[in-house]
Amino acid sequence: MTQDAVSVESTRIADAVQSLIDPALILNVDNHTEMVDKSTGDGRYFGIIRTITLDPSTDAITTASGIVATLEASGWLNADTTDQNGIYLSRVVSSADPASAWFAVIGGDASVPGESAVSLQFASPDIP
Repeated sequence: MTQDAVSVESTRIADAVQSLIDPALILNVDNHTEMVDKSTGDGRYFGIIRTITLDPSTDAITTASGIVATLEASGWLNADTTDQNGIYLSRVVSSADPASAWFAVIGGDASVPGESAVSLQFASPDIP
């Protein structure tokens, strides 16, 4: 894998996951991408963080859990999920092989009344 390849594929995956949300419900998308040096060992990975602000009437937790259900139906594996105090987080991986898996955290935040947001965080497999 090359830096360019994981950048393109990570963006494609993030765009595909974001497309699971009705565009009419999206008020704003705050997108950040970065090639990240690993904190231990050699290599890097490509990371994406998107915070998607939704129409306040949208249930962010239902939206996020629906995204996770769709990912699971398409073969992604759920590592774990928490749903406490209006914050939903689910860690999923694209395969059981850590050398080739994309890692994602899908979040729904309904902790502030009148605000609704979904977060999408992706990390590519390691690049030597």
